[in-house]
Amino acid sequence: LEIIDLKKTYFGKAALFGKPKTVEAVKGVNFTVFEGETLGLVGESGCGKSTLGKTIMQIEEATAGQIKFRGRDITRLNKAERKQLRKEIQIVFQDPFASLNPRITIGEAIAEPLAVHHSYSAGKRKQEVLELLEAVGLDSTFYNRYPHQLSGGQRQRIGIARAIALKPKLLICDESVSALDISVQAQVLNLLNTLKEEYGFTYIFISHDLAVVKYMADQLVVMNSGLIEEIGDADEIYANPRKDYTKRLIEAIPKGIKKA
Repeated sequence: LEIIDLKKTYFGKAALFGKPKTVEAVKGVNFTVFEGETLGLVGESGCGKSTLGKTIMQIEEATAGQIKFRGRDITRLNKAERKQLRKEIQIVFQDPFASLNPRITIGEAIAEPLAVHHSYSAGKRKQEVLELLEAVGLDSTFYNRYPHQLSGGQRQRIGIARAIALKPKLLICDESVSALDISVQAQVLNLLNTLKEEYGFTYIFISHDLAVVKYMADQLVVMNSGLIEEIGDADEIYANPRKDYTKRLIEAIPKGIKKA
């Protein structure tokens, strides 16, 4: 994945006797994600990291710049091409409850992307869903349950199972453990690392928590106010941050976690 001078601006409506309000969420960023690696995208709330993730996913439309995925600029796709792109890029959202439809069962939720993309026959889909449940550490008893019957950690495992159902090349994790308790966070992070080894996923891991990102990331991008403050090897930046902003983020990590 190659991000080239990417910008995302939100244009508001003009107030009475005033100018339209614009918000530059992403102000021209550049970086590359190589196949098989995990790139951590970190920064304080409001720095533009989630907007950047959604723009890469094409949930949000880029204002300017290019997003090249496997050599192809995906900002210029038509509707049919964008649907095909969903097979290769998927996202795991922050809130594991809001991202699941409370009216359908867990089995139906995981099978939905398979049905939309006509993957497998109806009979084969159930078997595929059961295998996905097993892959994320759950069993067949979850198939007919509803989201409200699950814990936060279990719901996030379902979100991950749904995201990997189409066997994507790139998985964007947008604050995907921030809503979970610390002990459950560790379980989900270990699961993501296991799935990476098993399936060969490439991750963009978005978080405001530098300790969590360090645990996951090979490369690190530090964002501040829509711009990249620092970029490079995650261990190197963590050990020797060059920018004051990055130093402040690291100093904010609780000492017990920082040493781990």
